[in-house]
Amino acid sequence: MSQKKIKDDLDELYKELGKLRIATPIEHPSYKIIEEMYRKASDLAEEATEKAIDEADDDYISFSNEMTNVINLLKEAQEDIKKVANAIQKVAKLIDIAGKIIEKIT
Repeated sequence: MSQKKIKDDLDELYKELGKLRIATPIEHPSYKIIEEMYRKASDLAEEATEKAIDEADDDYISFSNEMTNVINLLKEAQEDIKKVANAIQKVAKLIDIAGKIIEKIT
């Protein structure tokens, strides 16, 4: 795994962060942090284009070992945010229906 692999991993990381950023409502407390991590990962991917990495480097080994776990966690987080957004939409619809009912009986 040379510079191409770490660049590919960083590309995947910032793309998944981008998906999470899009799925996260702006008012969510973690939105700004997600946005900042997205930008950092994107910048690092760009920097990695010009640099070679030693596959035996302890930091690289640590990065490589955690990459799959982090990508899976990001995908799970996207699904959770979708569930929250879906629940909020259903609650809003339910409240609208309740408002119509109350309007009918008053």
